[in-house]
Amino acid sequence: MKFKLLSLLDTSKIERLLSVSMNDQVANLVRRICLKELATLSPHSYKNLRILRDFIWEKLNTGHWKEVSRVWRDLYSVTIVLKIVCILKAWNDEGDIDVLKDVVRLCDMGLLMGTPICDDICSLWASEIHKLISNIPNKRPKISPVNPIHNLSDYLNPIISKIPKVDILNLETFIEKYKNLEAPVIIKGLVNDWPAMDKWSIQYIKLVAGYRTVPIEIGCRYTDGNWTQKLMTINNFIDEFILNDSATEKGYLAQHNLLDQVSSLREDINTPEYCFSGEEEEDINFWFGPKGTVSPLHTDPKHNILTQVVGYKYVRLYHQSQTNYLYPYSEEDLMSNTSQIDIENPNLNEFPKFIQASGLEGILEPGDALYIPPKMWHYVKSLSLSFSVSFWFQ
Repeated sequence: MKFKLLSLLDTSKIERLLSVSMNDQVANLVRRICLKELATLSPHSYKNLRILRDFIWEKLNTGHWKEVSRVWRDLYSVTIVLKIVCILKAWNDEGDIDVLKDVVRLCDMGLLMGTPICDDICSLWASEIHKLISNIPNKRPKISPVNPIHNLSDYLNPIISKIPKVDILNLETFIEKYKNLEAPVIIKGLVNDWPAMDKWSIQYIKLVAGYRTVPIEIGCRYTDGNWTQKLMTINNFIDEFILNDSATEKGYLAQHNLLDQVSSLREDINTPEYCFSGEEEEDINFWFGPKGTVSPLHTDPKHNILTQVVGYKYVRLYHQSQTNYLYPYSEEDLMSNTSQIDIENPNLNEFPKFIQASGLEGILEPGDALYIPPKMWHYVKSLSLSFSVSFWFQ
């Protein structure tokens, strides 16, 4: 197995990447050290590469992520790939799957923090190894299916207008009546033909992605003071936050491009044709969490098609003309696209104008898709275990 994995890597591509001089003097020094380690990959290389990776990690976590130089992300991926080569070369017991789990974790760190170097070798390694270790028998928990919610109207407020619902639209009608007018709409059954509608479940996600490392949001809302994020495997996330009835906190795999990270999941969906009306390639994000996860009232700059695969979600919408009643955070808080109001328990003494806000609400059921125009305020809450996929487009 290890020889097959090692054969997937063309080390000459790393050598070519490291042979190009860099303007940053410190990065250039790191580049030369990596090039030296590549030439030898001795038993001491693993320790040296770990030191380099930790140094680069500090560079990646200094300042705003968008301002991090691609040079440092490239170098981070190089150290990850070379560390994995060292691990595989030293791996003698092919029955020890803990080594393989560690390699998958390193691959995901390279994908999350680095760049897809060497023909995206980290993604290829992770996929190949995950297929192997997922087929090794182990004790699997018995998981009940999502219980359907029969009284959906119980979650709706009779004094709030409802989001319009339509059957599947052709592209021309969608553009003319909804996108151009920036009018929200729930499109019933839009994704009923996706393979994901039959395949996606907790068991399936554990099978195809259980050992993959992802960022998990911990806390009820990202606006809460105790909200945080943690990197963990999907298996651990499911065990700790989905199957654990005594969990005291909410965990949410939210707004993450898991479908790029795990190609087999991407094959289970199709991009709605409405997204092709945009000028750029769509951004696809995966959302997975237990009942009660919340995305606070906020806006996004792009058109959004939010699709529901498993479970149910309550959605509240407000047009941007209602902003004066919604009390967004200030620019200084770096959350000016987010309202200070707790939609479920609004403090009308602190936010008295909110009572004047005119909104829409609705519930997404499996197979549904919601079109959310740019800069439209939206609040989303899971009414059950939920899998959703969102598509942002210009």
